[in-house]
Amino acid sequence: MSEPLFGIVESLRCTLVDVSEKASPFFSGLGIVVYDADCFPSQCYCDLRDTTSLRSAGAHFGSVGNDLTDLLLAVSRDSHPCHDGFVFMDVSGNITHIAQYFVPPIVPHLAPHSVHGTRFYSALCGSLLPGVLAVGVVCRNRDCFLMKSGSIAFQCTRPAHRSEDRSRDLHQRSDLVVP
Repeated sequence: MSEPLFGIVESLRCTLVDVSEKASPFFSGLGIVVYDADCFPSQCYCDLRDTTSLRSAGAHFGSVGNDLTDLLLAVSRDSHPCHDGFVFMDVSGNITHIAQYFVPPIVPHLAPHSVHGTRFYSALCGSLLPGVLAVGVVCRNRDCFLMKSGSIAFQCTRPAHRSEDRSRDLHQRSDLVVP
């Protein structure tokens, strides 16, 4: 892997860990696809939401401060309209798409994860697509994975998130009605 491409994949790994460590109890999970636009198949994704205003924010890997992490944490909150789907970044680290329905072909020899769901499996299968350099996932429970070429290149598991903490936090939140 060339030096600039190694740098973007290493930046993705660091960003996944940073998001995992800073995620709030309202974190819904996150998927990030780093791709080369020259050879990435456009029939494998589509917009889930109108994200024009977010894409113009211009956060990218290497932003000054934690702009990228803050943006990713914001769009990954349960209450954010763009919390579903994947975030796409080009090889320069620029966010190009948010809230993308990412539907790579199923790869029969890759088994779904016994704990993590569809986002994890889509990331694993999608990491085999032409033009995909890496796919990162931070699961709702804050476990993070970086996939390359159909395998897990990096993983970091977190202590189990206690459901009573999430329930208590939901009751303290003013914008939700909890029965």
